[in-house]
Amino acid sequence: MRVEGFNADQLQRIGDWFRILELGREVGYHNPPRAAVGSRSFSTPLMPFIYLAVVTVPVLAVTFLSLAGLLPDKQGIWVAGACILPLLIAGLVLTGRRLRWFFRVRARVAETGERMPHGLGLVD
Repeated sequence: MRVEGFNADQLQRIGDWFRILELGREVGYHNPPRAAVGSRSFSTPLMPFIYLAVVTVPVLAVTFLSLAGLLPDKQGIWVAGACILPLLIAGLVLTGRRLRWFFRVRARVAETGERMPHGLGLVD
């Protein structure tokens, strides 16, 4: 492959992208799970997972407290929770699936002892 017009850092990131695809195949994934729309393809899925988990807890609490009648003058707020909750759970499941792939590929890099490709770091 011939790549022109890129600096050394950009070339290393291109090489890392292909290496991540190879590592994913080595651990049994033909295609890596996709990241959220609009985000970088190999950014860490750890923060979105934590964010979704933290947001899900108050939505669940407000929904259940409203359904139990423990929130005065907040009638019908459970409808918002009932609408948002499936989206949050779907996000947790999809991000969790990507998180599992992410940690399997990171473990594979640790096994081989090679340099961690950009995009597999915890804060990339």
